Amino acid sequence: IEELQKLLENGGVVRSAFDGVVDKLNIEVGNPTPDGTAVLISDLSQGTAFIAQIPAEQEKYISVGSTVTLKPGGDQKELTGLTVESIQKVQKDSELLEITVKLPENSLKLGSSAEMEAVQPSKPYPYCVPLSALQEENGGYYLLIIQEDAGFLGPELTAARLNVEILEKNESYAAIDGGSLVAGQEFIADSNKPLEAGDRVRLNQP
Repeated sequence: IEELQKLLENGGVVRSAFDGVVDKLNIEVGNPTPDGTAVLISDLSQGTAFIAQIPAEQEKYISVGSTVTLKPGGDQKELTGLTVESIQKVQKDSELLEITVKLPENSLKLGSSAEMEAVQPSKPYPYCVPLSALQEENGGYYLLIIQEDAGFLGPELTAARLNVEILEKNESYAAIDGGSLVAGQEFIADSNKPLEAGDRVRLNQP
């Protein structure tokens, strides 16, 4: 009776006992009131989190404590300097990892989607080449380097194959083993036609 009296004093308005966000309403106009929970509310007292999934093979690029940036859609502001709180394997798919990032208070609307960006600094490498210069064959990689050979009409430039070992790569460059390429060695990064080892080449002077 005491609870009903409070409801009458509030004009029939039902109020939650804690701050939160309504996730689901199990009440519909014209339908009977359900026997179970009528309203589901997310308790915001413990804060909110952003959850993303990435391929397990990318685990080397992110770890607990890594700093990430969230870029939400719409007119919501970009969030920088956030920290990865946990990384777990997805139970239903072992090839995926679930990343949890704790969010500042009132930073993102509940249910918002965002793009997560994590930058993992790489150690310096003495030899890096653009990905356009790499040729792949049977799971291995090689470069076409430029060498000078003796031709019928004098010295001529030809393409030669140089097998390389990839140490690390990103979307633009690949770091290769220092024993593969010597300093100052010229290699072919782009050409106006398909090339193979032994083909004659001519440098495009800028």
